[in-house]
Amino acid sequence: MTPVRGQGRAYVLAIAALALVNLWACRSDENAGQRDSASPFGEVGTVPQRTIAEVLGEHASELLAIEGVVGAYEGQLDDGASCIKVAVARRSDALDDRVPDSLEGYPVVLVETGPIEPK
Repeated sequence: MTPVRGQGRAYVLAIAALALVNLWACRSDENAGQRDSASPFGEVGTVPQRTIAEVLGEHASELLAIEGVVGAYEGQLDDGASCIKVAVARRSDALDDRVPDSLEGYPVVLVETGPIEPK
């Protein structure tokens, strides 16, 4: 079978594209388990590997140590997906900056509740 003119070039381009996709996938896998060095809260933008209860159990004390945070609990987004809700006495730009956007792949949502005090 003789190759059609230009078929060899297309074959080489297809192999090169597959190699690039494979290289990208391997690089993503290498970084998947790394912690974000700027955040004590774990990986950013990853698929959750643990249950939300396990993640909350590990990070609740770190979240509650942030001034203005009065609670942390499991919640749901409007689409039904699990999330971590962080209750804050009063929402501010400083809290928005200090509370992570996600914890180990789960989205974090700030909820302004006002102060929470025991009765």
